Amino acid sequence: MNCKEIFQDSLQELLVVHNLTIKDLSTAASVFLSPLYRYINGESAPSLSNAIKIADYFGCSLDYLFGLADTYTKDTYRIAATPNERFREFLKAQGCSRYKIHKATGLEEKLLFDWFHGVRTPSLANLYLIAKTYTCSLDYLAGRDKI
Repeated sequence: MNCKEIFQDSLQELLVVHNLTIKDLSTAASVFLSPLYRYINGESAPSLSNAIKIADYFGCSLDYLFGLADTYTKDTYRIAATPNERFREFLKAQGCSRYKIHKATGLEEKLLFDWFHGVRTPSLANLYLIAKTYTCSLDYLAGRDKI
């Protein structure tokens, strides 16, 4: 299963468990209705900002929403860093270079260069790929810390 399908399943489960409609979620989480329908129908994966809004609403981790954590735990998170800052921290903590990330994930070197220098922000799908490859937290890479 890819991250889009995993998110679709997690979102459907959370809606059922919390007895919510997509419209309820749209209003409560401040996410437009049309992208929510695309997520539920498996047509697209959410943007990083929409995934964070949904995770914040349900009080869960991005790791749970994308199948990197098995259990739903109600927690509160805060944005502690940008994804670009966390990418630089991640490289330092792993003791590896952008080139090594490129070789391990297949992500373009130019893309990694742009993230490192803050020219572009990593997409959720690319952060997911790094989290899966290096068995690390998607929340950490997105800049979220548990309070």
